[in-house]
Amino acid sequence: MMKLPPARTADIVMQELEKEILVYDLKVNKAFNLNETSAIIYSACNGKTTFDELKAEHKFTDDLIYLALDGLKKVNLLDEDYNSPFINISRRTAVRQVGLATMIALPFIASLTAPTAAHAASCTARILTDPQNCGACGRVCSNNHIFSPTCSGGICDGTCNTGWEDCNGNKQTDGCETNIGSDLFNCGGCGTVCSTNHVNVATLRCAGGNCFGTCNTGFGNCIGTFQANGCETNLNTSNSHCGFCGNACTGGAFCVNGNCILI
Repeated sequence: MMKLPPARTADIVMQELEKEILVYDLKVNKAFNLNETSAIIYSACNGKTTFDELKAEHKFTDDLIYLALDGLKKVNLLDEDYNSPFINISRRTAVRQVGLATMIALPFIASLTAPTAAHAASCTARILTDPQNCGACGRVCSNNHIFSPTCSGGICDGTCNTGWEDCNGNKQTDGCETNIGSDLFNCGGCGTVCSTNHVNVATLRCAGGNCFGTCNTGFGNCIGTFQANGCETNLNTSNSHCGFCGNACTGGAFCVNGNCILI
C-alpha cells in the first residue's frame, strides 16, 4: 500500500490550536496555519500512514488528500515528492473538482510572517482578546465578510455580513467565506445541500438562498422543498400528481403513464 510522503521535520516547530495546527518554518521565518482537514493530513505524513488507512479513518477521497498534499508541498512542508493528479490543472479547477465530490471542508493553508522576539514580547498579553494577535502573536483574524472581527479566548469570532456564513468553522483564516445565497452545498444556511434527486444537475442552482433546477422527464417537485427532496414525485404513477403536480385521479381511476385511467 502506498504511504503518504513524510513531512519535513528540520527547522520546523509545531503548535496545536484547537483542531488546527500552526507550523513555524524557521528557515524562512514564516508560520503556516493549517485548517482541520490540512492538519489531519499533515499529521498523517509520518512515514508510516498509508493512503488507504487515512481514507478509511476520515472518509477522505484520493483527490482531497492530494489537494492537501499539493498545498503542503507548495509551502515546503514535505520531505519527499510524489505524483499529483492535479499537476497540469489550476488550483481553482482542482478545488472545484474536489468540492463537488465531498462535503468535507477543503484543505486550506494560511501563510503568516512569524513575529520577531521584540514583537512577540509586546503582544503576549493580548493574545486572548486582540484580533491582530488572536491565540498567538501575528495570528490575525480575517475580516473576510466580517465588518468587525473579534477575538475571545484566543479564538477569532465576529458577526458575518448579511448573506455570508462561516461554514468551515474557521474565522481566522477566511472569515465568513460562504455565500449562502448562491452556494449549492450551503444554500440558505451552512450544510443545506441542494438535492439532486431526479434533477437535471446541469440546471441545478442556488439563488437567494433557495434551490432551483429542472426536473428530469416524468418527475416533479410536488411535495416539500427543492432543497429537501428535489423532484421526488413520479408523475407517471402518482395518483395524487398524475401528469403534473396537483392533478389527482378521482372516481377510482389510477395514474398510468401520466394519465388517469379507470381499470
